Amino acid sequence: MAVGRGRTDLTIEFAGDTFVLELKLKRDSDSKEDGLDQISRYLDTLGMTKGYLILFEIKPSSIMRFA
Repeated sequence: MAVGRGRTDLTIEFAGDTFVLELKLKRDSDSKEDGLDQISRYLDTLGMTKGYLILFEIKPSSIMRFA
């Protein structure tokens, strides 16, 4: 869904409700704040009060190698 200058990462419409989700890879300490700022702008533009930020953290020990 286009929202102003950006686009939401994922918008789900279900049972008459709309859910806005922002997906981020946690690369540094600013990832969470950047994501919260971004979804806040989307929600303001859409006139909504609730959204979801999903942070993915990749740890070297959790990476599965496929041969």
